[in-house]
Amino acid sequence: MARSRSLSPKIAASAVIIQARTGSTRLPGKVLIEINGEPILDIVISRCCRARLPGRVILATTRRTQDTVLARQARACGIGVYRGAEKDVLARFLGAAEAFGLDTVVRVTADNPLVSPALIDFALKRHCRTRIKYSRLRLMPRGTGIEVMQTAALRRSAGIAGGKRYREHVTLHLRERLPAQEKQALAVPVKYRGPSLRLTVDESRDLTVMRKLARKFGKLSQVDTARIIQYCAAYPELQAVNRKVTQRERGGPVVLFRLDAGGRHGYGHFFRSLALFRELRRVLPCRVVWAVKGKVPSSAVPRGVEVVSSARQKVLSVIRRQSPALLIADVQGALNPDEAAQWKRQGGLKIVLFDGQGPAACYADRVVNSLLRCPFSGRGRLCGARYLVLRQEFARARIRRGKRRTRKALKTVLLAVSATDPGDVSARLLKALNQVPGQFTVHAVLPPGKRGRACYRRLLKNSPHSIKVHERLLPRQMAELAAEADIALTGSGITAYECACVGVPLITVNTAPWHRGRILLPEYGFSVHFAQVSSRGILRTMRTLRDPAARERLSRRARAAVDGKGAGRIVEMLVDLIRGKE
Repeated sequence: MARSRSLSPKIAASAVIIQARTGSTRLPGKVLIEINGEPILDIVISRCCRARLPGRVILATTRRTQDTVLARQARACGIGVYRGAEKDVLARFLGAAEAFGLDTVVRVTADNPLVSPALIDFALKRHCRTRIKYSRLRLMPRGTGIEVMQTAALRRSAGIAGGKRYREHVTLHLRERLPAQEKQALAVPVKYRGPSLRLTVDESRDLTVMRKLARKFGKLSQVDTARIIQYCAAYPELQAVNRKVTQRERGGPVVLFRLDAGGRHGYGHFFRSLALFRELRRVLPCRVVWAVKGKVPSSAVPRGVEVVSSARQKVLSVIRRQSPALLIADVQGALNPDEAAQWKRQGGLKIVLFDGQGPAACYADRVVNSLLRCPFSGRGRLCGARYLVLRQEFARARIRRGKRRTRKALKTVLLAVSATDPGDVSARLLKALNQVPGQFTVHAVLPPGKRGRACYRRLLKNSPHSIKVHERLLPRQMAELAAEADIALTGSGITAYECACVGVPLITVNTAPWHRGRILLPEYGFSVHFAQVSSRGILRTMRTLRDPAARERLSRRARAAVDGKGAGRIVEMLVDLIRGKE
């Protein structure tokens, strides 16, 4: 339906494109189902045509014979039609924009019968005021969402986006890959807010809600979206009808991580969550949310991960709004049992607990203990180094290096305690190394921003060895340093196991009180372990490890104990949980 009003050039060359097909798997032909005598597609078209700013409304459907009825119905309503590929929805959407000569596109899907004309105008107006390439609305109920994008950005995305996920979901590549300064999320006016509500039609329970609303308000093509939101918010029993419906858009189920990171907690939990995210996304299309206590560097957060606060109400809001299939808890110390019970009760989701202990473990469907002695055994308990989740760079370094060769002479020592080193173990180990006779190169990986730099400078100045200081190393750089080292001095956390994966002989020291008595390092026999720094013990051990045969024994044990495949084993278990297998 062309508009003849006088509009700015930017808005005049815009249109609402409604994405539709009849091949839905959960509710086949849903866009043709009638609600109070109106087909859902007619309702959506009518509501979009009531928006004042877009230049026209277009239906983008497939070339399949069964979708001819949609094209015929759209033409009868007086709007444009474009037919393209069924599976490559991104190409179909771009084809519609180019066929009608559009500069700006508003995306709407045909299974959202309560899309708001006012919000279409709101989003388009805010988008066209800026040079932003992609805009979306936030805080609205599911099913009333609107996205606005430049055709040029869509064209570039279609040219570089590969893989089934990006071709099936039109804006996924824009959301994940566009730089932050080229996209925006617009908060809707208060009367349209309701992020916990579900007002779309994806399966029969959603259709039940729509028919209840039609009985209350009459023709859905005419009722104001704000009135419906206010009504649904006032009646929790109506929300409960379709609250447990799992949304399948944007690449599958939601997986929620609850993790600790930062100065007090260290970064082992973050590295483990990052490795699991990468492996999980490799084998299963899914959406991922991290609820973080502490601080994660924004540059380290991968694209496609939503980061929220770990506050109890925030986590519960994510559970209610996004209905995650799985919650993975990777926290410092014991998990709060009250929180675990509330997660289970509110979301009915499955919980996987890392390093699980205490009362909260009884709420978990699976408990993974890779670094600690397991206080229990049985079904759902995964224990030992087989389930160590390491950064991918160390597993790759192991494969790339192949069989490790032990040098006769001791030339390189790696000193890497932890990312935070709260006990200042690095300085004490460096002091002990300075007493070791001979000359070798020490690669000291020190925590960034560490206090007491004067102490380090003094130790470095008086050292008989060549010492190279490193800060803020990339994982790839750290893996390369470990692969080149003859011996590594580390803490008793994840760094020790990463070095073991590439076959480095280890001297390890406890860095946290909770490690004592529960670390598996001495049992595996691939490290010489100290409960606390002992200069005399370090000196004696370094003398022993000058013997290449002693280093070779530790190297073989390390590679045998830690094979770097733990992430794959755990993700296999996670996928089975998500798909309901036992």
